[in-house]
Amino acid sequence: MKSRDNNALYRRQKRQEAIDYLGGKCEFCDTTEDLQFDHLDATHQEEDRLARRQGKRAKNKKISSVYVLKKHHTGVRLLCKSCHKKWSCAQRSAAYKLFASLSLEEQIDRTKSEFIEG
Repeated sequence: MKSRDNNALYRRQKRQEAIDYLGGKCEFCDTTEDLQFDHLDATHQEEDRLARRQGKRAKNKKISSVYVLKKHHTGVRLLCKSCHKKWSCAQRSAAYKLFASLSLEEQIDRTKSEFIEG
């Protein structure tokens, strides 16, 4: 039990170091509460989502230290939980608008390829 507690404390410390490395506050509202890592490059998120759906391990390592952050993650920023949720909703809305701007044939083709792959 003690070893598990020590490991949890160690992980929290390393995560806090990564948060401090990124400035320690939300990029939008400057709060220091409920901070989360936001990946600016959505392709990494999509790759991980597809890997998990296929029962594979995500390629991108979970941010657990400054070392992992520097080595495996580019384009990461800090957002509080509230701003992260708002940003994610805005991204989905923008993606939908972009998709809706395609011709019907292109929408069908792209949807079909996602349907077959997924």
